[in-house]
Amino acid sequence: MNLINRIFLIVLLIPCIGGCQISNQIVEDENLEKLKNYSIKFSPQFIENEKIIVTPTNIDDELIKALSICEIKYPKQTLEYLTIVLLKLYNYQILCCHQSYDLTYRNEISIENTPIQYYFFKLSYVKEIKEFYEFIPSSEVYKYVSEHKKLLSNEELNNIYTEITKNLKKIE
Repeated sequence: MNLINRIFLIVLLIPCIGGCQISNQIVEDENLEKLKNYSIKFSPQFIENEKIIVTPTNIDDELIKALSICEIKYPKQTLEYLTIVLLKLYNYQILCCHQSYDLTYRNEISIENTPIQYYFFKLSYVKEIKEFYEFIPSSEVYKYVSEHKKLLSNEELNNIYTEITKNLKKIE
């Protein structure tokens, strides 16, 4: 009887273990999906009485939580999605004002004020994360992609990069 109970327990636990792993994977995928959706939907626009947007907006606590999970579990995809957001911002600045603007918020990059930039710099190693920056132009992201062409395998990122290249030629 003891052997039968052990076999019964093993039979019950095996699906649970697999189910738990699948459940965790689904949660992780939801976080990545949040980040992907944000990057695709992000569209810099004029803000009343302001000509430019210097930092991505509409970043809620759920997105910040998703970023903190995805940077560890999916660093490659996270970097791609963050790059898409920052390239969109840079492209907007080129179209709007023919120049690049500072990516810092009051000369800092932080999870609290600039989470998109914070995680981009953390994953890309373009800049060391520190307390004070004099100026980080949004063109740094474009330059980074130029030096890391493997990122262009992401179709959305490639499209934005190509559009920026064309827009830069127009304003030269």
